[in-house]
Amino acid sequence: QVSDGVGASRSTVRNALQQLANEGHVVVSSIGNLYSRFFVGPLTIEEMREWYFIFGALDGIAARGAAALPPERRRSLAGQVQVLARAHLDAGTGDDPQYDKIQHLDAALHGCYVQAGGGPTLLKEHASLRPHVARYGIFYATALIRKLPSEIYQEHRAIADAIQAGDPDAAPRAAVTNWRNAAIRFEAVMSRWGERGNWEAIGGQRKDDGSGSGEDVVASAPGRGVLAADMF
Repeated sequence: QVSDGVGASRSTVRNALQQLANEGHVVVSSIGNLYSRFFVGPLTIEEMREWYFIFGALDGIAARGAAALPPERRRSLAGQVQVLARAHLDAGTGDDPQYDKIQHLDAALHGCYVQAGGGPTLLKEHASLRPHVARYGIFYATALIRKLPSEIYQEHRAIADAIQAGDPDAAPRAAVTNWRNAAIRFEAVMSRWGERGNWEAIGGQRKDDGSGSGEDVVASAPGRGVLAADMF
């Protein structure tokens, strides 16, 4: 199913799914020695909080680095953050919040000072962790942006102000606070909507691809089980 959808060979798709499993984006459920199913990895409050706290710590280190830049560079960078913060707020208010634009602007806002203040090792780790954080936004952010909380704008402005002031303590504190508050906001949404960590697949139907390492194609009930194939 995935192979047909993306136009790649089954071996290529199988290797890609295994790589996603190694990175924690999907989980593998084995059936005997021959068959396996790939499910989208669980989304739980505990895991979300851990990812957001780790990501926020990296973000804070980069913010500290940004606050140590020369004054002219700091002013320019803070101006970028302020403009993006305003655009982010505007995209999330009014009668028609723009979900895709909000996600893009938030990533751009954090990304501009992370790129400016982070070193090679931090940037590598930051890039590898971002997809894990983004997964929660994909599933839950729509519940937040029907009316974007005004405190998000204030948190973003606090980051910009600390960078502009060259404050090496306030900048990381503001960045970490933003991510930890984001975790609190997402936890509230997940508590209302429910975690996606105990999905069950139903209606299983085996399909042998002829390679001897059969893959199980399973239909899933809405809101319960989602196979990796459903994400393509």
